[in-house]
Amino acid sequence: MDKIQELELKIKELEEEIQWRDSHIETINKDNNRLLEQSMEVANLIDLYNQFIVEMDLGDELKVFIKEKQKLYN
Repeated sequence: MDKIQELELKIKELEEEIQWRDSHIETINKDNNRLLEQSMEVANLIDLYNQFIVEMDLGDELKVFIKEKQKLYN
C-alpha cells in the first residue's frame, strides 16, 4: 500500500468516526430536549398544585399531610 492509499484509508476512517460522533450528538440532543420538555411540564404541574393549595387555603392541611407521610418513612 502506498502513502496515498494509506492517507485515503485514514481519511475514510476519520470521516466514519465523525459521522458516528455526529449521530450520537444528535441522539443526545434529542434526549436532552425531551428531558427539558418533561422538566418544564413537571414545573408547570408543581406551579398549578401550588396555586390550588393557595386558592383552596389548604396550607395547614398540607402541613399535616406531610408530617404524617414523614412519620411513615421514619
